[in-house]
Amino acid sequence: MNPTITIIVPVYNVEAYVRKSLQSIADQTFTDWECIVVDDGSTDSSGAICDEFAARDPRFRVIHQSNMGLSGARNTGLAVAHGRYIGFLDSDDCIHPDMYQVLFTAIEQTGADIAVINTRVVNNMDEPFQPNPPIKYWVMNREQLFTYWFENKENGIMMSVAWNKLYNRHIIHEIFFKDVLSEDCDYNVRVLRRCVQAVIINQVLHHYLQRPDSIISRRSYSDVVNARLSFFLALYNYGDDSNAMTATELANYRIRMMKMYLSLRFQSRRFPHISQKVHQCMTKVKHDFLSDSLIPIKLKMIMGLMFNCPWVYAAFINYCEFRARLSF
Repeated sequence: MNPTITIIVPVYNVEAYVRKSLQSIADQTFTDWECIVVDDGSTDSSGAICDEFAARDPRFRVIHQSNMGLSGARNTGLAVAHGRYIGFLDSDDCIHPDMYQVLFTAIEQTGADIAVINTRVVNNMDEPFQPNPPIKYWVMNREQLFTYWFENKENGIMMSVAWNKLYNRHIIHEIFFKDVLSEDCDYNVRVLRRCVQAVIINQVLHHYLQRPDSIISRRSYSDVVNARLSFFLALYNYGDDSNAMTATELANYRIRMMKMYLSLRFQSRRFPHISQKVHQCMTKVKHDFLSDSLIPIKLKMIMGLMFNCPWVYAAFINYCEFRARLSF
């Protein structure tokens, strides 16, 4: 019998964190799972720690491979997964004992393609989980989900990452991670194109460890802009399937693309190799935005002004930064 859930955990040189992370999986109240741990060429004792868990609990399966990076490790796990549902965790994540039970119940009761819970950033893996309110579900179709994703920064983070979700296997069939910056964003954009319905759950059941030696903390400003470019291009390609979108979804998509274009054009001004890639998307982004009858004329005028007069957009950014400094 195949397990109901497959949890994929890439591991690379995280001996200080991986034991607690894997233990939080072992402690799940939902028990019908397999955990595929991919030791991605670790040079510390991480691989040995993973083997300890596999020796004690046959639900853990460890694959040792030469270093292929985060995307490559996840893809290795996907290739051998047996579960009806798929979850991804990072090797320094710590999850609530009820996380997969809550995700499984939500996705089964609603018939959704994806279930999503919330997360909290912590500085220590020993930080306890705070009490949650009574469970509530928000079931969304793709149009609603797309709008929700870009409603604010917090929603954007929650929807972009892979490790706070449970995916129905059919929705991610033959969709693999690419070796790009912001690989989670790129992956979820491609998954969203297939999604009919998702369920959002009002529970914080995942702790994201903010550690000084993480990949994200070592990123330069150029890396950050490159990551945003990767997400922008993933969304840009998402528009190729515009016939599958409703008119409202398409309008929201075009507004988002215009905003992202203006932001990236400003952020990449000191990086010609990035700026050139952004500029190549200019004509289509502008044309689609201005020609959409559902986008308000006032918004078209404001965004069009910022598009044609870069100094206006620069002044707007400086004003926003000034306001932000005053608020501290």
